[in-house]
Amino acid sequence: MTMTRRRWLLVALAVVVVGGVLVARFARRAASPAKTATSAPALAAIHRAPGVVGIGAATTKGQLAHSDVGTLRLEGQVIDEQLQPIGGAQVTLFIEPPRKVTTEADGAFAFENLAPGPYRLVAHKDAQSSAIARARLSGTSELVTLRVRPGATIVVHVVAADGGAPIVGATVSDRARAIITGADGIARLGGMSEYDSVEVTAPGYSPAAFTLSKPEEPDGTFDRTVELARGAALSGTVVGPDGALIVGANVHVEGAASQWSGWAQTDANGAWSLPALAADKYSVTADSEIYAAADPIIVELDGKRPRTGLVVHVAVGAQLVGTVVDPNGRPVAGARVRLASEDGSSFDDVTEADGRFALLGTPTGTFWVWATTAAQATSRVEVLLVRDQRVEVHLVLAESSLAGSVVDTKGEPIADAVVMARTKLMVVGRVPSEVTDSRGAFDFGGVPAGEYQLTAQRPEQNDSRRLDGTKVTVPDRTVKLVVPDVSSITGRVLLDGQPMPYYGLIVTEHPEFSWQESPIAAAK
Repeated sequence: MTMTRRRWLLVALAVVVVGGVLVARFARRAASPAKTATSAPALAAIHRAPGVVGIGAATTKGQLAHSDVGTLRLEGQVIDEQLQPIGGAQVTLFIEPPRKVTTEADGAFAFENLAPGPYRLVAHKDAQSSAIARARLSGTSELVTLRVRPGATIVVHVVAADGGAPIVGATVSDRARAIITGADGIARLGGMSEYDSVEVTAPGYSPAAFTLSKPEEPDGTFDRTVELARGAALSGTVVGPDGALIVGANVHVEGAASQWSGWAQTDANGAWSLPALAADKYSVTADSEIYAAADPIIVELDGKRPRTGLVVHVAVGAQLVGTVVDPNGRPVAGARVRLASEDGSSFDDVTEADGRFALLGTPTGTFWVWATTAAQATSRVEVLLVRDQRVEVHLVLAESSLAGSVVDTKGEPIADAVVMARTKLMVVGRVPSEVTDSRGAFDFGGVPAGEYQLTAQRPEQNDSRRLDGTKVTVPDRTVKLVVPDVSSITGRVLLDGQPMPYYGLIVTEHPEFSWQESPIAAAK
């Protein structure tokens, strides 16, 4: 299960614009998906089935974690901004649980025994890091290139809230690393970028987290002090509508005053525990692979006395089941089924050998559902999910994929370019970005038919700007995106006649709207 909510905050600094620069475009939210042409697909059937589907033979919602049991090898190389190999870098593969390897002297790395499908990975080395890259693994996949760039180094001072003494043995972690504090209570994380999140935990203390704001010095070093309050344990069990204990349920806890949120998972006995929570009023809910969250339980803790035996209930929720078949009506195994809403909530499942899928215990509301394979996709189907009821969907695949190449103005392929595809459905129609291979080729695989706007960005472009979009109609596997040559601007920024060592720079063709843009970090 994946749920995403995105927010960004933009800070601006206006400067003179010189011709020949890249132009930033801004997407505007389209009309509600219910009003688009895809709301009534011809090759889909929906009916509301009476009662609730039996849960005993159900598959799981959101289970797209890759298995470590496979025959494929994911290979790649870590390089720097000068295209030089980086040895000794840590590469993290985001599966459950995450896997890590260290690059060889030539920057090479490999992950063995993987199943085919999409993966995400990131590289770190000292004060350098790469963006999270996506790789689609198959029997013909090429090498993955991770380009690291300098980032900020954050020095985290972990201290006790009651007295300010350094906390030894605290864990300071980001998306891929975990650093343990020493006797001084300090941990250093390099290669940090804007919006990176950091979590701090320590035995006997309530956890804390923060998000990195735009650093004043993009590759500088700065300090952050985190005060941890003493906490006491909160524990209990999760039970279903019939009173049975639920194994593998996720318990979600959120503090009212601190706004801290965390989670725990039930064990083989349906029991769960959070070792230390500070004094606060907490909202506690639980869900599982086949159950949705019931009404929250409000618990007030004093941070000193443990609270045990809390029973959290789950509910049947809404249910979506169905079958994915090919154009000849034969069931398709291994198709990815996605259920998504406009607010960013999404759930995924993979069809079984008989083409069946089941997304159980989902929230109620209006959603869109579709299925994809490596080269096929179904239409997006609008469904209304109601608590304690199921909806059954019959999805028919058709040849519907998107692929092509990225070249420069001379027709030469551009490797490692980032290609993005958007539809008018915005959140629901969002497609994960792809990176071109050594031949400049990209392949989004199966995507629902319709009009998409494609944008491409050179690998050396590390700002938020994108080129003008190219409209294409899917299916189309012969798209050619021509990326204009990169222009440059040189100049100086002075304050009272003295050079500024760090500043933000905006390049825009719309000076009156420059506040909407994000400055490019520049250094002397």
